[in-house]
Amino acid sequence: MDNLLKAPTDEIIMIFNDEMNNMINQLMHIAKYIKMEPEESVMITNSKNKLTNALTVNRILCIEMYAKFLLNDDFSDFFDNIKSRNYTYFYSLLDRKELDKEFTDLVILVETISHKVDDETKDSIFGYMENLSLLATIYAQKMLTKN
Repeated sequence: MDNLLKAPTDEIIMIFNDEMNNMINQLMHIAKYIKMEPEESVMITNSKNKLTNALTVNRILCIEMYAKFLLNDDFSDFFDNIKSRNYTYFYSLLDRKELDKEFTDLVILVETISHKVDDETKDSIFGYMENLSLLATIYAQKMLTKN
């Protein structure tokens, strides 16, 4: 943790993007082996494409979106709920009108796939979310202290 806090912002962005890509790849790999309705397959493919395009087009876009989400007072308990693996909290996010449209694709991807897997796999998926949350929090702290 201390190493991350001391790391340059560019390194935090690179680690975040790698972690996001790894998570997306793992989710899509898992999706091949679970039973989904055709519309769910289309939905997760669209969400995956939007996220990977965002990572490709602008390397800071996803981490800024994630950090902005974490700084929103309406979701101040998100990170704690992810760390404690409160799946019910996460699965109810799509019902909240305060949820940013930009963050929705990530929630759709994780929710659709994690609903259909065993507890061990679900824990791994939320481990990725915990890592992404930590990296986005560190990024936000670095950005706030720059200003």
